[in-house]
Amino acid sequence: MPPYPPLAIASSSNLLLISSGPSLIIYEPSTHQTTVYTPDTKSPSLIRHSAISSDGTVAATISDDKSLLVYSISTNSITLRSSRQVMKKSSSLSFSPKGDLIISDKVGDVYLYPLDPRSTSSINTDPPDTSVQSKLTKTLNDSVQSISTNTTSTSNQTSHSNYSNEKESKRKLNKMTLNSDPTLNPDADFLLGHVSILTSHVLSMDGKHIITSDRDEHIRISRYPQSFVIERFLFGSESFVSALCIPPRRPEILLSAGGEGVMRVWGWETGRLIGNIELYEGILPCRKVRAGMRRDARASKRMKMSSSTKSSSNRKGQDDEESSFNLPDLDLTQKGGENNAEEGKSNESKDVEKEEEFYVAPEGWRLPSGQGVCIKKIQVIQIESQDVVVFFSEGCAGLHSFVLAQDLTHATVNTFKTDFPVLDFTQIPGEEGRLVVSVDTAWGSLKRNRLPDEKVGPVGEVDEEMLQILGKVLMVVEVSSGGQISALPNHPILTILSSALSGLSPADPKTLASLDLYPDLSLYPRWPGMEEDDDQAGQTDSAVSEAGESVVSMKGKLPNEWTREELEKLNVKQLGRLKAQGVDTGDLIYKKKKALKSLGTRAEQLKRGL
Repeated sequence: MPPYPPLAIASSSNLLLISSGPSLIIYEPSTHQTTVYTPDTKSPSLIRHSAISSDGTVAATISDDKSLLVYSISTNSITLRSSRQVMKKSSSLSFSPKGDLIISDKVGDVYLYPLDPRSTSSINTDPPDTSVQSKLTKTLNDSVQSISTNTTSTSNQTSHSNYSNEKESKRKLNKMTLNSDPTLNPDADFLLGHVSILTSHVLSMDGKHIITSDRDEHIRISRYPQSFVIERFLFGSESFVSALCIPPRRPEILLSAGGEGVMRVWGWETGRLIGNIELYEGILPCRKVRAGMRRDARASKRMKMSSSTKSSSNRKGQDDEESSFNLPDLDLTQKGGENNAEEGKSNESKDVEKEEEFYVAPEGWRLPSGQGVCIKKIQVIQIESQDVVVFFSEGCAGLHSFVLAQDLTHATVNTFKTDFPVLDFTQIPGEEGRLVVSVDTAWGSLKRNRLPDEKVGPVGEVDEEMLQILGKVLMVVEVSSGGQISALPNHPILTILSSALSGLSPADPKTLASLDLYPDLSLYPRWPGMEEDDDQAGQTDSAVSEAGESVVSMKGKLPNEWTREELEKLNVKQLGRLKAQGVDTGDLIYKKKKALKSLGTRAEQLKRGL
């Protein structure tokens, strides 16, 4: 049976850390020895995030079930040091300069966890015992009964004492319980919070600043550990930011990327945008995995309204409407494409059809905005005198790189295409320019892009050749000083790690087919017409949206350079962002909110038949 695909790979100066399902593998390049840790649990959970200390003595992982595990590592040994639960699903994990754990979650908060859990004598992270609660309830009832039946001053004093003791017991119980309020989490210190999904964090090289990014295009520079002090924001991103990186030899700059077509290079200490690196040309041809679809409730409502209108019209008009309704432009394009394929259409037409798969949804369904790009990881590799930036996009079968030169105007992105989507990568300790890469070998055979209502069917018998392919979840590549990437299929580390992986708990083909390895493709992009704040965002039709996005990107404009005509094209949310940046929006926000309210009132009246 094949192993679980490694979702998280990390390395220190002397060790390589690889996760496979719920298990860990430690590889020491100097001795070529591997050490395996497998948890003793009947319901294993996939490890999503991992980190290892710079000296390679401590490692930490976070799993799908929100378990935070800390391990002690020594020669040929890895032992579980502690286990606890985090509050929410995590998006990023790293070590602080003092060896504590920094964890950002997908609710929008960042915590500082001590390496070892705090004393259980004052903290209890388990849910409160119902027997304790029943005792407290009984105490309260006894107190009330005592107050109602005893009228003497002594009885009153006793009942008051009982009530005070009960209240104090409740206060202590609430303090000991893991609290959903981030500022009251007893096992961690709350550092900072965003009002959007937090996607990534990184510490400055001197450890004095923490940089965070979120789904709403924000990059925030805060002091560390006094993270309530915000020094600045980096404005200009036009989509979510999902990956951050500070080059070790150039600590004054920041690399950021996400769902847009460029990687931005910032002078984060001053807030200046140094340059952009174009990405789409290399990434778009490598896309394999499409974001999941959501049912379009508005389209369903329009279908019902159209059906009602047709039933009240004459038959001829009904037939005309039905023909135009059942054959929209999208379906005509798709059906025409299928007919052309049957007639032997050109390869160019096939490429167009493949491209449309990532941004054209079937009728009644929706895909998120964007081009299906989500930069998952950025890492700077030092090769001779050059700094080479290596990165990949979630769900893409390719690894990309470029040389980080002083002059970025002529930067060229190199693309190394893989047979399967890339899951993670890291540098092999002690080997300059060589990376170990994990891939999803089940894609294309056991897994594929499915239609919204299509469920994973039964997995047939897997032959020996397929099992060998499924087992090759790791590969080694070499990056040159010029940024070119080439494969090293005979690297000895592959044999060693494959042997270690084969000894872990295997994953049967049905499990591999059902694993969700690309959640961020659907989580981070915007869903037009389906967001909670759409009522504040104004119109969502494509024309207005495209105009707004093109205008809201600052393009180097100063706050006083915006014209009234440009501002009138924006919706309430976009105007609010510009106002926060110092742009005078006048009374436009008030007027647009009033207009939206009037439209809502009128729609309600029509619904009631008034």
